[in-house]
Amino acid sequence: MPDFRIIPSIDDLRQRSTVRALEARFGADATVDALRHAAAAVRTALAGGDTSLASEAAVTTRIEAETASELGQTFRPSLEAVINATGVIVHTNLGRAPLADAAVERIGAIARGYSSLEYDVARGARGRRDVHAEALLCRVTTAPAAVVVNNNAAATMIILAALAQGREVIVSRGELVEIGGGFRVPDVMAQSGAILREVGTTNKTRASDYAAAITERTALILRVHPSNFRIEGFTARPALGDLVAIGKKFNVPVAEDLGSGYMAPSSPSLLRPLPFLLRPPPSLSRSSSSVPRRRAGSRRQRGSGRGRLLLPAATSCSADRRPGSSSADPICWRRFDAPADARAARGQADLRGARGDIGRDTSPAARRQRCRSSAC
Repeated sequence: MPDFRIIPSIDDLRQRSTVRALEARFGADATVDALRHAAAAVRTALAGGDTSLASEAAVTTRIEAETASELGQTFRPSLEAVINATGVIVHTNLGRAPLADAAVERIGAIARGYSSLEYDVARGARGRRDVHAEALLCRVTTAPAAVVVNNNAAATMIILAALAQGREVIVSRGELVEIGGGFRVPDVMAQSGAILREVGTTNKTRASDYAAAITERTALILRVHPSNFRIEGFTARPALGDLVAIGKKFNVPVAEDLGSGYMAPSSPSLLRPLPFLLRPPPSLSRSSSSVPRRRAGSRRQRGSGRGRLLLPAATSCSADRRPGSSSADPICWRRFDAPADARAARGQADLRGARGDIGRDTSPAARRQRCRSSAC
């Protein structure tokens, strides 16, 4: 018959220096829970005839060791550095692109204390969190406004909720995709309040299909990137310019989900596609002046962390900044604007819009006013 009296009480264990050190590090509640689990395990081992637990000292040592092990596992950070030997440089499961040194330094400098995340220091009043990267993004892309959100699903939700809530959005059946994380275009559309209007077939959708589906309930034509697959062979997909032409003809806005891309510079020497890419990613400059809204992944474009860019061309931006619509967290902003700040400081930013800014008011208020007053 095992002698369970050699198992110390929890109160007695808490008086030991080893356990006190654990409480100081992990907290009393967590440590007590771990002690109870370890004591229960020792009781089970004794009942099973474990001969290594013949004395109170052996039992105490076992309980302390298992308590420390449990607490270490419980509070171990889930994120850890790994070596990417997959051959995929921008890897979704490994954090996409590593942050630039300037971004890491910027996070360290700002995150140690309070920051002007939603405070306008110049006016001495509450501000907006979406202004920090807007100025640089507007200059680089020539868009009149820019919003950074956490992911592409959030960007899609903002566009659909702002432009198409309760109305129809035309999408090709070949573009009703699911991306990583289980985000599906039909589900995102349903959550936004927009009504899905499918056109074409899985392998063939023509411009005439979009035109034939337009009614008085049509709010938007949505073009979606094909995610991580391709349909080849007997296929047809209208060019973006064809959809823009239809949108202009029927006065229906067109939005394109690029998925990812790179900032195409005015000078090829500023930024080149990597030489080993068999197919370069889509360029944000492609037809950008004709598409009312474009979304693309910042994590692939700019070597930054996870994020999405929402770049409206000329429609009203005010609806995109309703409470809850812009979901970028503080860390997202800090890591996003630092590489751009560093690039601009080194004179390597592609400021294609600089010539158009000469003699023009470029303040945030003026940019928002131009965005609201421009036609699609």
